Amino acid sequence: MGESFSGEAKLPEFVQKYERLLDMLTTAGGLPKEQVRVVLLSPTFHYNLGSPYPDPTHHNDDLRRYCAAIDQIANRRGFTYIDLFRATEIGGRKVRAPQGIINETPQGSLWNTINGIHLNDYGYWSIALTIENLLEFPSRLATVELDASGTHQAAERVVVKVQTTSRTAAKFSIAEPVLRSPPWPQPSPSAIFAGRDIKVTGLEPGQYVLSAGGAAVAWGSAAECAEGLFITAGPSNQQAEQLRKLIVAKNAEYFNYWRPENDTYILGYRKGEQGRNAVELPRFKPLAEAKEKEIAKLRVPQPVTYTLEKK
Repeated sequence: MGESFSGEAKLPEFVQKYERLLDMLTTAGGLPKEQVRVVLLSPTFHYNLGSPYPDPTHHNDDLRRYCAAIDQIANRRGFTYIDLFRATEIGGRKVRAPQGIINETPQGSLWNTINGIHLNDYGYWSIALTIENLLEFPSRLATVELDASGTHQAAERVVVKVQTTSRTAAKFSIAEPVLRSPPWPQPSPSAIFAGRDIKVTGLEPGQYVLSAGGAAVAWGSAAECAEGLFITAGPSNQQAEQLRKLIVAKNAEYFNYWRPENDTYILGYRKGEQGRNAVELPRFKPLAEAKEKEIAKLRVPQPVTYTLEKK
C-alpha cells in the first residue's frame, strides 16, 4: 500500500526489491525453498469517503498495477496469492460476502477503515474471514434441523446428538469440526451474522428460549424457531474469544524475545546504556512456547449442549 503511492513509474523498482525480500525471507530459516510455505497478500481497496478525504480513483488504478505485479511474482514462484484488493472492492457494495457476512455499507464506509485505507477492528475481523474463504478453509457456518417429534433431524457441517425432544422442549449437543470465529468487534454493521442456524419444527405455539452453558443464547416464537435461530453467543464463542486473547498474549511474548521495542538501547549502537538487559530477552521464548501448547489445546472445539424450553 505504501509503495503504491509512488505510482507506475516506480513499479519496476518495487518488483525488484520485492523479489529480493522474498529471496531473503525464504532462505533465512535454513530450510530448503520447497519446504517454505509463502502466502502473498495484496493491498486492500482505497475507499472513497468523500470530502475532506482525497479522491482515490487514480490511486486505485496504481493499486491494481501493484496487485497485478504481486500476482505475477506469486505465479512465477509457485506461491499462494490472496487478492484482498478485489475482495474489499466488492465489499463496498451490498453483496453476500464470505462466511455469510452481509455488507450493506456504501463505498466501504467507515465500517472497514478509519480513513479509507487503514483497516479498523471490524475491517481486520472481516478480512480474516475473507482470507479463510480465499484459502478454501472450511466454512464456519452450519445448519441444524430438528423435529419436535424426534422423527427428523439433519445437520450440515456439524455433528448433532439429540437427547430429548417434545412439543415444548428439546435437548441436544453439537460438535463442531472447526472452532467458530471470535465475536465481531463493536461497533459493526447491524446486518452481519456468523453463527449456527438451528431450526426446530413441530413446537406448539408460544415463546421459547435456547440456552447453553447456563445462559440464554437465543429466543423466539415457535414460528421463529422453525425458520431458524442464529446462535452468536455461548460456550463456543467464549472459547474462540479466549483463544484470540491467548494468541495476542503469545505474540507479545515472542515480540519481546525477537525484537524488543527499545532494541537500539539493548542490542544496537546504544547498548552501552541498557545492554545489560539483553540477558532477559531469551526468557520470553519459553513463555511464548508455553502459550503455544495452551493454544494447541484451546483451538480444539468442544461439544456444546443446548436446551430449548418454552417460557
